[in-house]
Amino acid sequence: MAVAEPSRGTPIDANLLSTYAQEINKISGILANTSKMSTVISPPLNQASETRSVITPELSFHAGYHKVSHETAKSSDGTVSFGANKVFAITPIVVGTMFSQTGSAEVLLTNATTSGATFKITSTGRFEGYLNYIAIGVSDKML
Repeated sequence: MAVAEPSRGTPIDANLLSTYAQEINKISGILANTSKMSTVISPPLNQASETRSVITPELSFHAGYHKVSHETAKSSDGTVSFGANKVFAITPIVVGTMFSQTGSAEVLLTNATTSGATFKITSTGRFEGYLNYIAIGVSDKML
């Protein structure tokens, strides 16, 4: 928001000074964020690996879980979606872990894209739990 210049004779009061202070603090925050840089190297899954140096606030994080249930020893694919549309500008780093109190399972990331990931989940017996995942990458809104 632009701050209007006071006209000649306008009394300087607490409201006017408060408005100026708020605007100065916003600008200070923006400038401070531009000095925090992060390096992102995308995994070479479906495209060549790409390295980008970006301002840290330009990163996107997406985390969630996917329910998994196997009654017997089984192998299956679990697909997770980061959103209806593309969330990341380049393929993000994606990590998945299994959580369960009944049985065990292994998880393997088989594909990652700018809008989702696919995991192969293998259980050795009855399994009921969750695939927890997190994706970190450059936001598509920064292009």
